[in-house]
Amino acid sequence: MDAHLQQANRLKLELQGDMGMLGGSASESFEKGIEGKLEQLTQCCERLVISLNKEPAARRHGYKVKVDQLQDDCQGMRNGYMEYTRRKDIQKREDQQREELLSQRFTTNSRDTAIMLDAALSENSSLTSSSSLLDSYIEQGNGILGNLRDQRSIFKNAHRRMLDVMTTLGMSNTVMRLIERRSTQDKFLMFGGMILSVIIMVLFYRWWHS
Repeated sequence: MDAHLQQANRLKLELQGDMGMLGGSASESFEKGIEGKLEQLTQCCERLVISLNKEPAARRHGYKVKVDQLQDDCQGMRNGYMEYTRRKDIQKREDQQREELLSQRFTTNSRDTAIMLDAALSENSSLTSSSSLLDSYIEQGNGILGNLRDQRSIFKNAHRRMLDVMTTLGMSNTVMRLIERRSTQDKFLMFGGMILSVIIMVLFYRWWHS
């Protein structure tokens, strides 16, 4: 389990470094490499979830926290890469439309050209509006995801504290039972000692006066 976690964390660090270098100058092969690493990290997380169920109960909780965090990081990087590719596609379409407009030859009073230009401007405006709307939705989704992560952390802490309290109570009950058992044994020893002392005294008295 530890070896799989170390491998997954190394892959995560590589991905984080690659994601930081994404930009307009990123080559297609570089982007394909990121996609491959994302797929590898997803498979590592799936294997870790399967291995988690085979761990002893005493160690399972600690490993589960690490695996959950790794899955969250993987999903966050996947969402970030999807957002990058979406913006890149939009920019590519806008550049193509701009090139088409610049390559067209038209006269000043050409009606067909005016209609084409108006349609292109309208389409570009719609794309810009859609892009802004999608950005807003993505920001809202990221905010919701962040809130869910915070809530899950709170629930995890509460669950961990509850387990600690239950463990403490279990230990306290065990200690109390041991104390009660020891008290009962001490009582038997005391009464037994008293009875034995009386018997010895009676025997000694008889022997002395015989």
